[in-house]
Amino acid sequence: MADSSFDALVERTARCARDMWLNGWAEGGAGNLSVRVDPARLGGVEGVREEAAWIEAGFELPELGGAAFLMSARGSLFRCIQDRPREGCGVIELDPGGGRYRVIWGFEPAGSPSSEIQSHLAGHAARVRAGDRGEGCALAHVHASNLVALTCALSPDTISITRLLWSLHSECIALFPEGIEVAGWCLPGSPALSRATVRGLEKRRLVLWPFHGVVAAGRSLDEAVGLIETVEKAAGIYLKAAAAGGPSARLGEKELTEIAERFGVTPDPEILGSPAPGLEQ
Repeated sequence: MADSSFDALVERTARCARDMWLNGWAEGGAGNLSVRVDPARLGGVEGVREEAAWIEAGFELPELGGAAFLMSARGSLFRCIQDRPREGCGVIELDPGGGRYRVIWGFEPAGSPSSEIQSHLAGHAARVRAGDRGEGCALAHVHASNLVALTCALSPDTISITRLLWSLHSECIALFPEGIEVAGWCLPGSPALSRATVRGLEKRRLVLWPFHGVVAAGRSLDEAVGLIETVEKAAGIYLKAAAAGGPSARLGEKELTEIAERFGVTPDPEILGSPAPGLEQ
């Protein structure tokens, strides 16, 4: 039972990874993901290394003490994880203090967790502080083309980009009412990028990395990917409208408030109450 349940999680994760590649968001070895998993699910699973050596993480995250995460491997190809899951992903387990981890499954034959392991674990800790707890919580980072294009064409900030995306499709404010955080540009894989992402994830489930990509958090990997699909489509709508000379019409505060009330969500009041975006180009 535990074996099939864990196998099902790996299968769903690999399928999501391939979907992200098919969308054009994970070229080459781009993209990384992680999903929290109950360590008890690995009982009896073939290939579990119960006596694996502990590795110093270089940081302490007591919020994650004893937790385990299914994570993509360093340099893994999202298009191939479905075919070779034990090579393209693996499971790490943290010690009770959250300062060390060990590899207990996968990353075969001699691979290692994603190079963004620090950002992923710090991001999960941030989501725990924000109230997302338990098995299934997930983070996904990809190079979503339309969103990256917006950061090249415009000079967005958190308020302006959120208002823009909300204003382009009636369901955007319902699906990410807290908005999308825009981090300042940071060197890929750097501690500065990790810190900026954590600050964003403490308030929101989406963080945009200018000239790079997006990070999404969800109660499951499907939810995280769905959020990326939503904002990526809205960004594409803007780019199409701009190519046609617009957009000349957008949803305003009145309409956005009505939508929020209809769906029973509470938008970030600072964003909703700000003037309609006049984005610098």
